[in-house]
Amino acid sequence: MTSREFTEWQAYNLMDPGEPKRSDYRTALMCYIFAKVMSGGKGPRLKVEDFLLEFVPPKEEKKTAKELKVLFKQWLATFSGPKTFKKGKQNGHSN
Repeated sequence: MTSREFTEWQAYNLMDPGEPKRSDYRTALMCYIFAKVMSGGKGPRLKVEDFLLEFVPPKEEKKTAKELKVLFKQWLATFSGPKTFKKGKQNGHSN
């Protein structure tokens, strides 16, 4: 990405930051207006906040020692790579 492209993206971000919270609020506002129009002013008194989603992080379940051991082995396997190294050779190529 060139400096000019980066500057253009910064300017675009200033015009429309696209923050998730702001987007959620706009969507809640549209839902609020729609509900108010469709109810004809009758029904429960609603607020925009009634339509906002509440994001609650999922509860993390405690893992047993056996489960942790399996996860650790998987993690090690991810970073250890293939075991095809031989003395003086690496993946079939001479050093």
